[in-house]
Amino acid sequence: EFAVTCGDCTCRIGKDSGLLMGIEKDGKQLLAEPAAITLWRATTDNDSRVKAEWEAEFLHHVSFFARECHAQTADGTVTVKASGILSAPSKLPLYDVTLTYTANGTGLSIDLSADARPLRDHEGLLWTPNPGRELSLPRFGMRLVLVEGFERLCYFGKGPQECYIDFAEH
Repeated sequence: EFAVTCGDCTCRIGKDSGLLMGIEKDGKQLLAEPAAITLWRATTDNDSRVKAEWEAEFLHHVSFFARECHAQTADGTVTVKASGILSAPSKLPLYDVTLTYTANGTGLSIDLSADARPLRDHEGLLWTPNPGRELSLPRFGMRLVLVEGFERLCYFGKGPQECYIDFAEH
């Protein structure tokens, strides 16, 4: 594991998994389990035309599989970069994914990005889940499960990065 200090926290990132394994502050572990990339969310009535497609691609079972993970330090900042694929069991990979963790004295920043170009299977053939059109995703994000004691949280805005457009007005 890579252990990086960011402010008054220590974050552990798995060398093999490329995922955030834990966050420790004041000697207490804050994550109940390792982080996970997720594409799934509860469906709504508006999802009726794409729900079957999402289920057929097993988006509710997608996992991140790291190909490589490395760290570098420059000017007091530690950057851990993991690259890999998103895939469901017994399915061809959906997307190439890059996870970049940047830690410095003020905290940890996580950048999660996916390349939506069609991937190549093990025989080098071009593959896409739906030839001729992109697969719409229910969500693309990271799940962080906190330990007990964080049941009451306050949300203070959408943060420095873009969010869902309908969150622009609070």
